[in-house]
Amino acid sequence: MGLDYESLCTTKPDIILARISTFGPDGPYAQRLGFDSIAQAMSGAMSLTGFPGIPTRALVPFEDYTTALHTAFGVMVALFHRATTGQGQIVDGSLLASGVTLMQPMLAECSVLGVEREQRGNAGFDTAPADTFKTRDGWIIVQVVGSDMFALWASLMDRADLIDNLAWAGDLLRADNYLTIAEIMNAWLKDRTTEKALTELEAARVSAGPVYSLQQVLEDPQVNERQLLRYMDYPGAPAPVPIAETAVRLSQTPATIRHRAPTLGEHTDQILKEIGYTDPEIAKLREAEAV
Repeated sequence: MGLDYESLCTTKPDIILARISTFGPDGPYAQRLGFDSIAQAMSGAMSLTGFPGIPTRALVPFEDYTTALHTAFGVMVALFHRATTGQGQIVDGSLLASGVTLMQPMLAECSVLGVEREQRGNAGFDTAPADTFKTRDGWIIVQVVGSDMFALWASLMDRADLIDNLAWAGDLLRADNYLTIAEIMNAWLKDRTTEKALTELEAARVSAGPVYSLQQVLEDPQVNERQLLRYMDYPGAPAPVPIAETAVRLSQTPATIRHRAPTLGEHTDQILKEIGYTDPEIAKLREAEAV
């Protein structure tokens, strides 16, 4: 289409071109096709996700989302550079680069220490307890990080004997004993509802939360108090659609959703008129199927 960087520079020398691919524009895989799940697999993430047996992809396409965020950040840096130097540049994002970046701690551990991790479900590799646990009426997730919080957790479990046990000193050693910790946690939860367990964990200042269904997310008081979702009418939708508000809040320049996403071609005429096309000219473009 003639939209490569060199061609675009002939029209606008300071242009910033953002481009995203699966593997990047060079290297042996440059011409391969791929999507989020391919990057999940080839970054090592799938080999460690899920319970032992089958490599598992994450439901949320995090390689797609993080690549979009990385590339958007790159565009912002490029805009700042252009504002100070007048120079444009290429902003290159790839799904595999994002995946490798996110897996860097595990890759470093493997490279330096020779540790080849294996799937362990929801349990963490670096601390414990850090897992999902069943209550009488649902599921919760508990994540204890650091010796101070572990002491609070052990006291709540009535296991103060674990606090000064050198065999459990430090997050990594506790992670190695995650099965024993899970037994203690499960015994404590056996006769507790989710609400009761979370109330006691919160009072003890131990990090925990409920495992929600989608409907529970929509009904959560924190989600609604902070207006994390904005409900908007959309053509063809039987009810207002919840759209995520901007995840980052700026105090001086707050962003918000100004309008819903357009339907395909909804604003074509409006945009063409804004850049100078007349109604007859637009009609000819439509007749020629150019728009």
